[in-house]
Amino acid sequence: MIQRSIALLTAAALLFHSVQLGVHLPDLPRNIPIHFTNTVPDKWGSKYFPFLLPVIGILSWRLIGLLKRRPEKLNYINLTEKNKKIQYERAVLFLVVIQNTILLIVLSANQDFLMQAAGREVSFYFYTAIGLMAALFFVCMYQLFWAALLRE
Repeated sequence: MIQRSIALLTAAALLFHSVQLGVHLPDLPRNIPIHFTNTVPDKWGSKYFPFLLPVIGILSWRLIGLLKRRPEKLNYINLTEKNKKIQYERAVLFLVVIQNTILLIVLSANQDFLMQAAGREVSFYFYTAIGLMAALFFVCMYQLFWAALLRE
């Protein structure tokens, strides 16, 4: 149930971002800054550049999805015959969280990039990406400590 909820949230974010890409595409100049040195643009890209990052995010989402199909192939801490089932179940859930959070981070960062390229300063998406990265770090640490303290 939680996996389905996470997937629905991610799908909604992907749909929202796709609509935003379509809506703001006409507002983008022909060339947009893609790299800055001391707040001065020094590299430029096509107005279609914001479409690249979601594609990379979807490809990484798919690759992580392949990993969760075979949890027995992952490395574990304190894996025993008694706790193998719970470790595999938690690993799959953990990979679902990583898979979807990474895509949400990519979409949030790209949404911020899109807003800036369209001339709109909206820092919400930037801070959302930072918050998701922090949350992902803490989820990783929690999973690591949980597995390290597992005794059965």
